[in-house]
Amino acid sequence: MVCRMELTVMADWNADPVWTKQGMVDLETLPLSPRLTADLLAWARRWEELHDRTRTAPQQDSYSDWVSSGRRLSRDLQLELGPAYDVEYAHDHEG
Repeated sequence: MVCRMELTVMADWNADPVWTKQGMVDLETLPLSPRLTADLLAWARRWEELHDRTRTAPQQDSYSDWVSSGRRLSRDLQLELGPAYDVEYAHDHEG
């Protein structure tokens, strides 16, 4: 039986955007390209910007773009990590 590591791409305050059921994953511990690591971190910071600007709900267009970017990054993460990992996207119901 093959045991796959389950990961979830999800934004949260001051955190790397990849999680397991046990908690946040330090992106430096994953075998990722520098480009994908930077893109994931930028995506997470964008979430903070969208939510911090006015402390109210972000504009729908900006938020929808952010959700779509997260879907793409989740697919890229799955491709880079391969079949030993199962990547889910926490924000699929949004946007």
